[in-house]
Amino acid sequence: MPLRTARKHPGRQELPADLPRTEQIIACTPGQCICGKCGQETAVIGYETAEQLDVEPAKYFVRVTKREKRACKACEEQGVQCAPLPARIIEKGLASAMRPVALGRRNWIHIGSEDAGPRVAAIVSIVETRRRLKIPLRDYLGSVLPGLGDFPISRIAELTPATWAG
Repeated sequence: MPLRTARKHPGRQELPADLPRTEQIIACTPGQCICGKCGQETAVIGYETAEQLDVEPAKYFVRVTKREKRACKACEEQGVQCAPLPARIIEKGLASAMRPVALGRRNWIHIGSEDAGPRVAAIVSIVETRRRLKIPLRDYLGSVLPGLGDFPISRIAELTPATWAG
């Protein structure tokens, strides 16, 4: 009996060769490792291989920032100078308020779209910013939402809570 060659499936594209690959080898069950006819142990003769595009969730890490402190050894009255803090994307208080959103966004994909998590995060960010600026939610949403569909995307920054309140 001739060996079968793998056929390409019509319409399926190969995954890019430059993507890193992680192999997972799945062993046969114990019952499959014994010949059903003679009872001898079977030998591995190859693998059935399938590739699937996968994604690794965001990696969390701790960024340690060490700011240089300097002082003049000759002039004590000058005191200690410390390097300025680098700019942060999100202020510390807002980052703490957003933590449940960041941790939950993977679980919100089931809402019906892979974009659900980031969209929920954007909405919560707006609501939290509004709360910090002490803008009543009903006033803000009542003003912004009715005209949102016709609002030009080039001017969307005008609808952020900080700009809206100003």
